[in-house]
Amino acid sequence: MTPEEFRRLRDNRTQSCERIDDYQSASVAIIAGKCAETEDGQMMIITASSLFARFCHKIDVLVPDAICLLRPYGKGKQLHEVIRKEVLSADPWAELGLGEQLQSNHTYVLQIGGTVTGNLIPDFSIDSNGWVACASQGAVNFNCNHSISNLVGAAQAAIIGVTDGFKVATSQPGKARVSRAHFSTFYCRLLDDTHDEAPALATGMPISLGNLFVVGAGAVGSNILHFLKFFPISDTSVTVIDHDTVDYSNLNRCLAFGYNDVGISKSAATATMLSDCGVSATAFTGRFDQYMECHKLDADIIVPVANEYQVRWAIQNNLPPLMLQASTGRAWTVNVGRHIPVRDFCLSCSFPEVSDAHMACGSGTISDSPDKEADAALPFVSPWAAILVVAELAKLQFAGYPFSKSRLSVETYGPLHTVEHFQGQKLQSCICAGMSEALFHKIRGKTRFADLSFSPTSVGHH
Repeated sequence: MTPEEFRRLRDNRTQSCERIDDYQSASVAIIAGKCAETEDGQMMIITASSLFARFCHKIDVLVPDAICLLRPYGKGKQLHEVIRKEVLSADPWAELGLGEQLQSNHTYVLQIGGTVTGNLIPDFSIDSNGWVACASQGAVNFNCNHSISNLVGAAQAAIIGVTDGFKVATSQPGKARVSRAHFSTFYCRLLDDTHDEAPALATGMPISLGNLFVVGAGAVGSNILHFLKFFPISDTSVTVIDHDTVDYSNLNRCLAFGYNDVGISKSAATATMLSDCGVSATAFTGRFDQYMECHKLDADIIVPVANEYQVRWAIQNNLPPLMLQASTGRAWTVNVGRHIPVRDFCLSCSFPEVSDAHMACGSGTISDSPDKEADAALPFVSPWAAILVVAELAKLQFAGYPFSKSRLSVETYGPLHTVEHFQGQKLQSCICAGMSEALFHKIRGKTRFADLSFSPTSVGHH
């Protein structure tokens, strides 16, 4: 296979929009200083490097080398070694400048973690402060504190930076870009500065989820599992259900998959990834209805992120426990939903149509001329949806959950001014309308997060 053939297969849906394929030849520089020695900084650098490599192949990562501190990569690995592995997994033919500049000119320069001395002028700057992702055009020092690491905020910052880079590489208008933003992944809202009042997600704080079912290991689901592997997961067993195999087009937007995963079952690939990080994980290669033919639904929490074979309707008909779901919209939108049984609207209320979705996740509309639009795969939208679900999973560890309304919508195309919260409404014709506390207690009352269903004022979990 040639590099050109690989990128044609990987990017076939992004290239459905005419005259934007120049983004493949865009050259990107990632620059960072001392933050490369911190967990947050490394999370931003590695996430941005891997995501950029999924749509452009000329990347200079100009950061100091250091011992990699992130859990999935084991002890003793060097940061440069990890970056090289991640980038070349995404694109084996990438032109990677690591610690040295290969490209004479750059389409886009992303600064991470504060002011960096050198000859390159940043187009965009990112940093993180706890749960807060910070982003701005130009060279900005946010003066963030990385003494207490929070990889959720760090990953979100990287995704915002790559989103902006994609907009520049595809010649989107200036109004599509973020000017400056501070986004709290805890409260899922924009802030005036880099601080929120959220409790600290301390380094090493275990995330305990019981029996976690992830239904769908595609664009959103695989990225959820990818981000989960960075956290100390305890007292948790993960079941991954998906019927499909990895193909080249998945590499465009799925951080969990690399070139060598093509042709492998998605459920097996992601379960193995988690197992390699010490997380108990089981794969079921098949549809959800096929799983239910031979298994009981012994889940404490379900993440339903599949959209084929009427799977949402099938899950809801099994009277599920707590669910957290995310989807992506054609207008570059990210949608996140929480479904606490009895209290919240359900999955069928969110997606009342029984018919299958017409497009896969991670799609949006790209304007390639003043009078023409096309649907295309967007490399960053699915990771954006995924990190917000991971934030919800982490927040379950704190007393007082939930901390927001049941639905969230983020428009990623514009300046990030549109972040909407609203309480989803139950449909009177839906199966959930007849779900009482007594019935839920009888069926799912022993699940780990069942207490959330019994009283609007209940907090925390067992």
